Amino acid sequence: MIKIVVGKTSSAKKRFKYLRISDFLSYGHEDNTQYNHRCKGRYNNKGYHSNDASLTLDIFVSPRCSRCHSANVIRKERRQSKRKDDMPRWKCKDCGYRFTDSPTFKTQFPLWVIGRVLDLASEGARLKKIKEEIIRDSKQKLTLTTGTLRNIIQKYVKLLLLFEFHVEKDKFTCDTWLIDDTPQMPPKKNNGKDNGMVRRKRKINPESWIINIMEQNKRYWHVGKVTPDRDADAYEEAVRLALKGVKYAPWRILCDKLRAQISGIRRVLRHVIIDSRSKKEDFGHINLIERLHSTMRRKGIKKWGGFRPQTWLQCRVDLIRIRYNFLDRHSALNGLTPAMKAGIVYPPCSGFEDLIRYAYLFLTRKKGIWPFT
Repeated sequence: MIKIVVGKTSSAKKRFKYLRISDFLSYGHEDNTQYNHRCKGRYNNKGYHSNDASLTLDIFVSPRCSRCHSANVIRKERRQSKRKDDMPRWKCKDCGYRFTDSPTFKTQFPLWVIGRVLDLASEGARLKKIKEEIIRDSKQKLTLTTGTLRNIIQKYVKLLLLFEFHVEKDKFTCDTWLIDDTPQMPPKKNNGKDNGMVRRKRKINPESWIINIMEQNKRYWHVGKVTPDRDADAYEEAVRLALKGVKYAPWRILCDKLRAQISGIRRVLRHVIIDSRSKKEDFGHINLIERLHSTMRRKGIKKWGGFRPQTWLQCRVDLIRIRYNFLDRHSALNGLTPAMKAGIVYPPCSGFEDLIRYAYLFLTRKKGIWPFT
């Protein structure tokens, strides 16, 4: 087991310098002495979150067999590829099965392309713009379509959601939840020439609703659930999904004065304190989650826009939520991400490329889960 302490250094400008995962994953599991020599004297033993916890990584060991889950494997060869880097091949001595160990398995694009696609998609870029930028930045000729980009986003969002569910949350505690919803309206008519006056004259029903659950103190965004209706069943499903992911229950919930919200919460959490106020009574009651809605709209989930099917809208919401929790640093949290503030142990990542690399190694090495098989 290799123990790596991720720390920070102080500077005159009071800016934190974090050790990124790409700094030590580039060496591989065979050359750890170079990493220790390189980092010696540059980083102190202070942790990157308030609990002063060190990050212990045993992900550089050999992987387990993806068929029989045996640890008796040897490195056999390396698969060469024109577009991607060489991928290591392993052979199990027990069952004789050969498998490839790479986060870009069953994908014809390198990891930087996948990370770039997720970065641009989480910032609100359209698929056509993502395609143009990647083709312009690539040194090789790549054939990309909007369908291919959509499949890449859906595939690696599932990987990151699996990582979020299995990541270590021993010190994940909270007191108060914020629950609210935001409507998703149908696309504009009349070839996009529909103005605000026409919208106010006729009543247009929302196409779907996005129910969000957020932790108040640590700003952790637990759930972004897309539902066709705003009823008690939808809120019950969202609360159960949040409890399934975080594995604990709050003692207080802040929400609007909506009967469906209170009824759905009471079905799951009978003894929780529900502080419900309307916006006329207290406009700043749940201002944090209202700010979250504006952030989500700014990241590409437009209010008047069509996302069909709804599974694609759910995938985009999950992508923005992962970026908000694991990559975006908040000034209100002293430069930390909500996942760091919540006590989730993971190395600071500079983008989706580093997060995907660590998520794949965490699942295959520590949990024995092969997401792409």
